[in-house]
Amino acid sequence: MFERMVIKSAALVLLLFLTFPQRAFSQRTVELQFGVRGGIPFDLLFESNFTGVASTQLSQAYDRPPFTVGPASTALFNDRVGIELDALYARVQGRGGASTPAVSTTTVTHGSSWEFPLVVDYWFRKPGIGLYLGGGAVAGATTGGTTEIHTIDNRTGVTTIQTQSFRASPSQLPAVLVNGGLEWRSARFTIRPELRYTRWSKASEDTIAARPPNQFEYLIGFSFREYKH
Repeated sequence: MFERMVIKSAALVLLLFLTFPQRAFSQRTVELQFGVRGGIPFDLLFESNFTGVASTQLSQAYDRPPFTVGPASTALFNDRVGIELDALYARVQGRGGASTPAVSTTTVTHGSSWEFPLVVDYWFRKPGIGLYLGGGAVAGATTGGTTEIHTIDNRTGVTTIQTQSFRASPSQLPAVLVNGGLEWRSARFTIRPELRYTRWSKASEDTIAARPPNQFEYLIGFSFREYKH
């Protein structure tokens, strides 16, 4: 999975380079920035998308993660066009249940989610501050964790506990995003708050954990400016 994600990221970067106007790179001034990006999601990270009879027999709810955070790197060309790759972590917590005349079941899920957005931004720069707008795609996404299942036999009262792996919907790519924000810059670092919207494809099958189609989040990036060449 990781190898496929890297290949997708490289392919997207190559496509972006090929589609930019050549004059944007004519001066060949490239600045590399490395740092961290974190923020607050406005929406749930996952939801159950069961339909039909299953939706009436099973219940599942997830908490909105308190934050997202992870490393970020940017290549800034001619102080105008930036290509950024993030790796954003979020905590996954959920609970659910089901009931029949014979048994009652409750579940508790603990896990993690990683998203790898690849974003292209354009800067409208003024002294000391810059406005930027852009967009891109999620190059890859993965989840992991465990779900603890408690099953109670309603006739005997005996409880059994099982643990199984937690995985979200197999794939909801392609997922596209748009963003915009401000940048404060010093000689050594940048501070970059932004709003970001991601549009996910519909889950390919009914699943207990699917990403909602619309996700908004507020992010702040802190990056060190490395060098230009």
